[in-house]
Amino acid sequence: MTRTRIVVFLLLLLLLLLLLLLLLSLLLSECLLPLTYYITREYAVVGVLERKKDSDRVFEAILPQFFKGISFLEKSEFLFRL
Repeated sequence: MTRTRIVVFLLLLLLLLLLLLLLLSLLLSECLLPLTYYITREYAVVGVLERKKDSDRVFEAILPQFFKGISFLEKSEFLFRL
C-alpha cells in the first residue's frame, strides 16, 4: 500500500510541475508580445550576431543604401584582424 501512495504522490507532483511549466511559458509569451510588436514596428531589419553572414546579406538586400557591398568587405582583406 505504501508503494502505491508513493507512486500516486510522484505522479501528482509531476502533474503539478507540468502545470507550473505551462503557466510559466504562458506568462513569458505574454511578456514577449509587446517587445516583438515594438521591434517589428520600429526596425526594418534585426540582425543576429550568431548568424552574421546571413544577417549581412539581409541588410544588403533590404537596405542597400547603407549596406551595399558589405558581403564583399567581409571576404576581402580590408577588415582588421585581431
